[in-house]
Amino acid sequence: MSLTTRDFLAEAVIDKAVIDRFLDSEAVNKWTFASELGYRGNTCPVKDGMDDGLTMYVFALTGERRTINYADRPCRINTYGNSFTQCSQANDCESWQDLAGHFREPVRNFSVGGYGVYQAYRRMLREEQTECAAEYVLFNIWGDDHYRSVYKWRWFQTLGFRRSLKELFAPGSMNQFHGNPWAHLELNTETGNSKNGKTNTQPRSLSTDSVTLSTCMNLSKITLPFKRCSPRTM
Repeated sequence: MSLTTRDFLAEAVIDKAVIDRFLDSEAVNKWTFASELGYRGNTCPVKDGMDDGLTMYVFALTGERRTINYADRPCRINTYGNSFTQCSQANDCESWQDLAGHFREPVRNFSVGGYGVYQAYRRMLREEQTECAAEYVLFNIWGDDHYRSVYKWRWFQTLGFRRSLKELFAPGSMNQFHGNPWAHLELNTETGNSKNGKTNTQPRSLSTDSVTLSTCMNLSKITLPFKRCSPRTM
């Protein structure tokens, strides 16, 4: 039986408890809200390692994943990308950035799982204008990252992922909700360029007071408050 539009949207409806927890900056979530790029990594243990083991994710105040080896030394290399570059399902000390310690210097990891090329690019633009800017940048592009650049709300494109990992989104489980609205490119299908024929590099942030989600079946609206994130971590 084919999946109808109504069935597809019904399955994509997000439980309010999941959203409340996602917007709670103090909750134990793998991801937490960020106004410009939708979400960012959050310090917590996640049961996504080998043999159902826990993986520890720790993020510094400046936003990158924790560096273990030679963290006290100057950094010349920053990395950006999706989960492959972030090294999801690997502990902080097991990331390839940290295992590159034979350089005897740190390699910073500003990657975020699920980001597309454009979202990682926006992250790079922001970080490379701060005190964390590096002499060299490694920018990794994988799989469908280019498609993610034009998604307004990637949650709708992850039906297979949500079905295969349904328990990760169940109430009371480790909250791994992400793929919410974010900064994205609007593609002109006739010219192949982004809207207005050029890339928009201006911030396109969500509301700093609330997030409004339209429930898919009855189009009623739920307005959910959240705590303002500090500018450095958004």
